[in-house]
Amino acid sequence: MRSRASDIATALLALANVIVIGFIVWEVGFADDGAQTRSVPVEVSRHDTPPPRTESRPVVVRQVTTPAPAAVRVTITAARGNCWISARRGRATGPVLAEKTLLHGDTLTVRGRRIWLELGAAGNVDVSVNGHPRPIRSGTTDLVLG
Repeated sequence: MRSRASDIATALLALANVIVIGFIVWEVGFADDGAQTRSVPVEVSRHDTPPPRTESRPVVVRQVTTPAPAAVRVTITAARGNCWISARRGRATGPVLAEKTLLHGDTLTVRGRRIWLELGAAGNVDVSVNGHPRPIRSGTTDLVLG
């Protein structure tokens, strides 16, 4: 019979493993922000007995790729008052593209494949993506564009 302390230690170790694996999956799964192509899984069928071959040729497997998403152009205009903005590439922890207070009348344009945008006093600004107006909530707002 195991002791209660041993059961607790085992449970904590299992929880730590789940957290570490989750973190690795999160980082690896979302870190590829600048790739030019993306791989698509290829299914390979297997037979119990291989079909007979008439010629001996190497089998060629082609990797199917899709083009990376195009860059977007996000324009922020302080049309009704001042607004604090933070624009980052890809996600909230990505590299900073711009971080400042837009004064009434100022306009800022950022470009990227995917832009994480935080707006303070968002009701004071107009946001457009590739020239098309984007509705946003007022107050402090987070958006992912692209």
